[in-house]
Amino acid sequence: VIEAGVDIDFDRVYRDIAPVDSIIQACGRCNRNSERGKGLVHVFQLTDERGNLFASHIYGGIHIDIANRVFEGGTFEEKDFPDLFQRYLREVRNKISQDRSREIWQSIQNLNFEKLDTFKLIMDLPNYVDVFVEIDEKASRIWERYEREVVEEKDLRIKKMNYLKIRRAFREYVVSVPIKSVKGFIEDTKGNMVRLRRERVNDYYNEETGMKRDESSWIML
Repeated sequence: VIEAGVDIDFDRVYRDIAPVDSIIQACGRCNRNSERGKGLVHVFQLTDERGNLFASHIYGGIHIDIANRVFEGGTFEEKDFPDLFQRYLREVRNKISQDRSREIWQSIQNLNFEKLDTFKLIMDLPNYVDVFVEIDEKASRIWERYEREVVEEKDLRIKKMNYLKIRRAFREYVVSVPIKSVKGFIEDTKGNMVRLRRERVNDYYNEETGMKRDESSWIML
């Protein structure tokens, strides 16, 4: 019911299937204050009377199919999230690239040049990712702590405690944006967070309007 904007904590979370980043976001509502040993997040699939997934109507079939493959086979722990997220992004990029290439080739074979005129390097994607905008020196210092005390920390209990210490300051620099807006720097990902480095902020971010949406600044990976 509540995914963002409210600081609440549950022992267990039940979540319909969704893109991997949305599932991980829901996990953040479970035992977020580390007051218990472990929290449990159950992911299931809601279907209509015909057996079609409701989630596909919201997020699109591609993202749900890939999420099902990523989560296939069982139970995962928090330490697995970075690898799951990276695999998900790779498969989404590959799938969209393959589908678009097939569509272009079919248009060439059919001499459908009008359709080719609509070709774009970056396709619209419905899901969002969190980006840490390293906009000033304070942000750089917070990111260094995040890398050192959270990402590189092996002990999950200590990792959570360290994140809670910097969470409020850290989230001040985080924006949630369409994945197409971060194609030029999405490879710079730590944990579940995409980093927009300070020296590249002016290329992708405007302090008044947020992430720049000019397609000419996007890079095809």
